[in-house]
Amino acid sequence: MNSRVLWSEKYKPKTLRRVTGNQEAVRKILNWLRMWGKEAPRKRAVLLCGPAGTGKTVVVEAIANDYGCELIETNASDFRRGEQIERQISRCLGHQTLDHGLYESKVRGRMILFDEVDGICGGEDRGGIGAIIKVIRKADCPVFLTVNDAWHPKLKTLRQHCVLVDFHRIQELTIVSYLREICRAEKIEVSEDALESIALNADGDMRAAVNDLQVLAMGRRALTANDVSVYVRDEQVQTFDALVRFFTAKTWVDAKKAMDESTIGYEKMMLCIHESLPYQFKDPEDLARAYELLSRADIFLRRAKSGQAWKLLKYVFDLMAGIPFLREHGYPTKRVLFSQKLKLMSSTGARRRLEKEIGLLIGSKCHVSSRVAIRKYLPYLRVIFSRNAKVAAGLSEWFGMRENMIQHLAGENAGSVLSLVK
Repeated sequence: MNSRVLWSEKYKPKTLRRVTGNQEAVRKILNWLRMWGKEAPRKRAVLLCGPAGTGKTVVVEAIANDYGCELIETNASDFRRGEQIERQISRCLGHQTLDHGLYESKVRGRMILFDEVDGICGGEDRGGIGAIIKVIRKADCPVFLTVNDAWHPKLKTLRQHCVLVDFHRIQELTIVSYLREICRAEKIEVSEDALESIALNADGDMRAAVNDLQVLAMGRRALTANDVSVYVRDEQVQTFDALVRFFTAKTWVDAKKAMDESTIGYEKMMLCIHESLPYQFKDPEDLARAYELLSRADIFLRRAKSGQAWKLLKYVFDLMAGIPFLREHGYPTKRVLFSQKLKLMSSTGARRRLEKEIGLLIGSKCHVSSRVAIRKYLPYLRVIFSRNAKVAAGLSEWFGMRENMIQHLAGENAGSVLSLVK
């Protein structure tokens, strides 16, 4: 594992002026903050909802910096029980309990952030949501909560106490601009095609895009579109090889080395190990021990990320490296899996890249941007290609489309179209 600082942390915006994307969400949050004035508003919390990597936590941290506020940050999924949450918040604010004057003094120089609240929506939760609601009701300072899905059934009561603010996937052009700035700061020469490919593959996740850029730029001073395409194409092969080395390791050192030398990233590696465990451990007790060790590693990973305590990553790898040796009943390794979630993301990424290539062809002929071509022209072309082979053949020749582009647009009618293409 590369010991350098993660670029996603190194270049994380420290002020709202540096935050890119989701400006409408930022505007809503600032309008809500202005309501605090002399007294707390009716809804004392904001629920930030949206996919990972869209800037929910970053925006809150930037606001705290801009306002000069102390940010009391808690990863809610690390404290699932109500009493744990109350105890953690009380300790941060210097009080014993939530029932004895916790908010008697004005603490508007503070903000509270409950990160990843949907992490406490499992069956093992014991009053966690209720404890958060209790904090909100008594709060005399702004409370922020982040979730991926605000409409989880167990969040119904919580939503009633919050202003909902939606965060959307970051636009591709915004990601490209941000990556370009990082490359400039790191003195890396990079082509626009390479940046666009990374941004497209990230699917609106800024953090994923920055992490991919760092992996691709490792040991390089120049980056081309071909480097990116090779990286995307080889990822599944690299993952499979890394997993085989991991599960067949003879020693703890070998298992740790398999993870350290993997180019797919520790979070992806953890996800793949998780999905491969049922195929590696036939005995239920062995499997339970493996999941327990992996869950402990995940807790350390969450704390390392939420508290930026990157020294804790050592314990993540140490714990995971013990998994292959938990078998008390000897049997050979049978199967490893490339994460189905990652495979789905990879396959949709390939589709998006192909559609972008089609968009570029359309744009060059119709004198529009590839973005406009994809949004406004592509839906009509799909209808034409699927219903009128003769017209589709003429258009494909005019645009200069490849066979895989025709197959993508025509679907079941692709054979008829291809038979008419000269």
